[in-house]
Amino acid sequence: MSKIKWMIKIMEMSQYETRWLQELGINLYRQRVKNKESLNIFSQKLGICRQTYRKMEQGCPSINIGYYIKAMSLFGLLN
Repeated sequence: MSKIKWMIKIMEMSQYETRWLQELGINLYRQRVKNKESLNIFSQKLGICRQTYRKMEQGCPSINIGYYIKAMSLFGLLN
């Protein structure tokens, strides 16, 4: 199996999984707004570009899970 086909296969998610990831993104957005953090500043704290963080808030499945965990940690959600 070629690398591209393998990557596409990983991206296939159930509706439940897709919805869960979207809800996680919505929660990250709400926390950022609640903490009065700009998109630019918060993405810099994570060490990623703002477009990547924006995709996280949209629940994009191709973003490294480590960034989601780091964002939740910065918001104090991993206690």
